[in-house]
Amino acid sequence: MAKSFKIITVLLVAGMLLVAGTYLIASAFFSPTWGARPMHGFTLPFLSRSFESNGERIYFTGTSDSGPPITSQMLGMHSMRQSSMSCASCHGSDGRGGTVRMMMATFNAPDIRYSILTEGDHDDDHGHPAYTDEDIIRAITLGVNPAGEPLDWAMPRWSMSDEQLQDLLEFLKTLD
Repeated sequence: MAKSFKIITVLLVAGMLLVAGTYLIASAFFSPTWGARPMHGFTLPFLSRSFESNGERIYFTGTSDSGPPITSQMLGMHSMRQSSMSCASCHGSDGRGGTVRMMMATFNAPDIRYSILTEGDHDDDHGHPAYTDEDIIRAITLGVNPAGEPLDWAMPRWSMSDEQLQDLLEFLKTLD
């Protein structure tokens, strides 16, 4: 009797762990919220959305209507072709950032609105000068801040053409 009780207990615990794990994985993709802010992530409405510029398309989908395919690499991961990750995945549709859950980790995506990045003295708040257009491009492609220090591990290092980078930079300037 005690042996069958142990087996049933183990099976119940294993079943609960399987259900909980499935729930956690599914919630990472389908949850309506990430922490205290609305969900940041690639969602199906972006697939049917029409974009006013190529930069807006890149920001929301990680794809371009011209030039080579856009790819990225996160620290410790292989290069990825973009189809499910974009700037908006972490920084949100408004560029204001917030709490994001990714790969069983939580991090704070910064506000990347152009005025926030380029205006004022960032030395007091962030330990580096304000961004220039060139610094923003280096942050996107190399994952470094204006002082040359690495950005958070979750910031992908994007690979795109100069034209695509300029399109994206022009769109970032509209996020205010």
